[in-house]
Amino acid sequence: MDDMNEYTLSEFESYTNGDYIDGANVNKAILKINDTFKDWNEVDVIVNQHARQDGFVAIKYCKELNNVDKTIVRRWVYTCWKSGINKPKKVEDITSHRDTTTVKTNCLWQASFYFGKRAASIHLTKLNNVHNHQIDLVNIELAPKNQRFSQEILDKIGLYTINGHLSARQQYDLLLKEFPQHNIKKKNLYNAIQKF
Repeated sequence: MDDMNEYTLSEFESYTNGDYIDGANVNKAILKINDTFKDWNEVDVIVNQHARQDGFVAIKYCKELNNVDKTIVRRWVYTCWKSGINKPKKVEDITSHRDTTTVKTNCLWQASFYFGKRAASIHLTKLNNVHNHQIDLVNIELAPKNQRFSQEILDKIGLYTINGHLSARQQYDLLLKEFPQHNIKKKNLYNAIQKF
């Protein structure tokens, strides 16, 4: 078993808080074939940590459920957010086309996890650690997955909107001071306010 996966999820999260010793990151999440995990939450935390430190975004691509008990997840596949190819829905009228580009590059990175019927833990069964695009730590912050607000921030927005009757500008200033570690975009704040 890998040293990284001997820890419980809460211990792993405490080790993955961004600690640095002599300029090296202590909390490196390394994925290897046959690594074992206790539950799907631990898999999600470690895959996202691995993706973030390597400069890409991992998304859940495919999920297989147990045939008898549909609440048990048997297999989960993660892929790079740039996997796949763009299939435009073009029409014959060329004047209605837009000049756009896609971020899809048919990236080959994939990690497949399996929870066997008689197994006590989840295993990493397949890992294709190859990218066909440039890895960029800055662009991962722009991924939609990383633009979502945590539940704590959403609760604050609801409180400010419903009980405080605060404007979006006032809420933006308060949230920046309360959560300086989060990247709060005004566009996302406006969308969240509309939900209340």
